[in-house]
Amino acid sequence: MNVMLHHLTGSLRGQTQYFEADALRFGTGSDCDVRFHAADDRHVAPAHAEFALHDHSPTLRDLTGQHALFINNRQTIQAALHDGDLIQLGEHGPLIRFRVLDDQANGHKPWQYIVEDSRDIVVRTPHRPYTSLFHLARHVISDIARYGSPTAKMVAALLLLLPLLLIGMLSVSWYYEYQAAEVIRKNVAELVSQVETGRLGRAELEARVAQEREVVRKLQQNQEELKANLIAALDNRQTARQS
Repeated sequence: MNVMLHHLTGSLRGQTQYFEADALRFGTGSDCDVRFHAADDRHVAPAHAEFALHDHSPTLRDLTGQHALFINNRQTIQAALHDGDLIQLGEHGPLIRFRVLDDQANGHKPWQYIVEDSRDIVVRTPHRPYTSLFHLARHVISDIARYGSPTAKMVAALLLLLPLLLIGMLSVSWYYEYQAAEVIRKNVAELVSQVETGRLGRAELEARVAQEREVVRKLQQNQEELKANLIAALDNRQTARQS
């Protein structure tokens, strides 16, 4: 059976473990498959709980004899496990999200689980309210880097690089706009000076004005093309995020 355990609190917080097994032991003992740090997780016994298949159904059993096992916030001695169940080892002990994976998972964590588990960690971790988005993004990026599929990693890299590319494109555009505006300003000042001193005839003046208008038209056209490219890039980013 393919099992994924995501640790929401405790000494293993933020870690995701994969097992292809029909039996697992939880505790701080050296023989445990899911081993916690005894110094940090004092509510966890050396042999705390045991996962096994009974009639092809995953079951978790308390080994402490002290009713120190909770599934979905309900105290139990033994209970069937279902995909998405929340396991707690001891009162105030570490929380673990239990998930069942199909055979095509290949040890990679689905995007939906990455977001859900990161959110669960953030809501259970003390922090200032205005830093929630930062902590969520940090956990999502960390999970993608460690457990995401190659496709998820590539999409995440593109989403991170895209804002930098957009900023670079805007900076270049603004620079060229500034340079073009300076050139136009100098040309207009020169035309005014030539008109005032009588060194420029009417026909030549009209030709120079038409030339400057063409420069302005091309500048506006370049701005519209840049705007269309930025909108297309943002649409692609939104599509990639939704997928």
